[in-house]
Amino acid sequence: STVAYGFKPVNHMGQDYVGRLTKYYHASGDATALYAGDPVVLSGSASTDGYASVIRATVGTAVTTDYITGVVVGFEPYEVIPTYKYGPASVAYYLLVSDDPDQIYMIKSDGATDVADVGGTCQIASGTGNAYTGLSGFKLDHSEIATTATDQVVIVGFPPGLVENNLAETGVDVLVRINMHTSRLGSAGV
Repeated sequence: STVAYGFKPVNHMGQDYVGRLTKYYHASGDATALYAGDPVVLSGSASTDGYASVIRATVGTAVTTDYITGVVVGFEPYEVIPTYKYGPASVAYYLLVSDDPDQIYMIKSDGATDVADVGGTCQIASGTGNAYTGLSGFKLDHSEIATTATDQVVIVGFPPGLVENNLAETGVDVLVRINMHTSRLGSAGV
């Protein structure tokens, strides 16, 4: 399937994924909806009770400002609009973010990514979130694979059990780590 789902936490560098999450805040002044799997970045503000505010991360343009703090994995129940499966635009709410810089994520590639791309760096491509599933529309931007320290992610491999012949297809699942993390400088990859 080539349907995007954004970033999905799968494991942690050197160990199994144990669900490390941090609570953040989405301010009502932010006119962008958030979906599970969306990358977010600190906005430079906070809620009145002290939770750091985040906004959806921008798609990489190979500049040093394309940081990512983490990935949305869920939303705290809120009474304003409780029927949404995602975080609506222009509404204040709390969300849970996987923000460990050593977290590994699975994401769909928008091109034919293969074993020669492992160790390379890459930018991400945005897409429209799905209001029905609540999932992100982000993918890996295959056309941007390089070895650039300011790229947003590093390709670390493929999910176990992926048949090698499937690697030539568009929409393959890829394992990545955030390279331009707000808590760590980027690497140029290999």
